[in-house]
Amino acid sequence: MLATPFVLGAAGANAILIDLAFVLDESVSIGDANYQTMKTGLANALNSIPTTGPDQYRIAVVSFATGVQTIVDPTIVTAANLASIQAAINADAFTGGYTNTPLALQTVGLIYQNAGELGDLSLINLSTDGNPRRWHWNLESQTLAARDSLVAAGWDGLSVEAIGTNLNIDFLLSLVAPQPATLVTDPTMLPNPAVAGFVLTVAGFEDYANPAPSAYSAPACLDSDSQDARRPLSPPRRSS
Repeated sequence: MLATPFVLGAAGANAILIDLAFVLDESVSIGDANYQTMKTGLANALNSIPTTGPDQYRIAVVSFATGVQTIVDPTIVTAANLASIQAAINADAFTGGYTNTPLALQTVGLIYQNAGELGDLSLINLSTDGNPRRWHWNLESQTLAARDSLVAAGWDGLSVEAIGTNLNIDFLLSLVAPQPATLVTDPTMLPNPAVAGFVLTVAGFEDYANPAPSAYSAPACLDSDSQDARRPLSPPRRSS
């Protein structure tokens, strides 16, 4: 069940730009068939992104194993380009390899830096079934450093979908932002990802690909009645 933090709630009186970056693990433990399931789940979930109205949603998608691939550069989703974005996701070939999570997060920061100023709200969703590692090296400290760089650059939230049981949940809880983190087992009970980072545990890949409908509307991050829900980790980047 993809618990990607689509901010589908009511925005404020002014039009805003929302950045959503999706990071997909395609290391060897995932396997080709499961990676196809992950891609399909994400591509289908993008149908929930509004393409009309005053707010704009700019998404990017990267996949990672030993190296990183940018599948979709930061792109504002419209009715005209949604199908091509979905096709690009579904066309990405499985590579296999190690779990170079820090490089994936660094790549997200770089491609958005190249795209210009971050939007009014910026969220990253990482989907993984393993722990950061390259060959025999543990990459947890490098992953935390990459997270810190993203926060320093103005990113508002990082959430994780932890697939299966071969994960260090304590590490993932320390990785997400903002802190303190929340461990979630029910996708209908997601916290606001701009206020509390969360790790959503997902039993398997079929569950990942079949989200509960309410998972997409739970985090109304831009509810105009809740100023706390709008609180970023850094000063606002765009006047409204």
